[in-house]
Amino acid sequence: AYYHLDTSQRYDEEGTKEPFPFEGHSVTNSVFIDVAVGLFKGVDFWGQAPIHSLDFTDLGGDRSRTGVGDVRLWLRASP
Repeated sequence: AYYHLDTSQRYDEEGTKEPFPFEGHSVTNSVFIDVAVGLFKGVDFWGQAPIHSLDFTDLGGDRSRTGVGDVRLWLRASP
């Protein structure tokens, strides 16, 4: 799956939408790699590894990070 967000707005603590301070602008791109493997009858292993690219720019400069997010793992059993 792929996710993209490009915004210059945020929500404050009361839930009101407002512009980022100092002309801030945020761009997020995320790719989610999903894996599902049947181990044996009735038992499956599922995993997800997100890769994020986060960019934030304001009057203070540009800040960017790219990397792996929180990996999720599941073991599912069914009768």
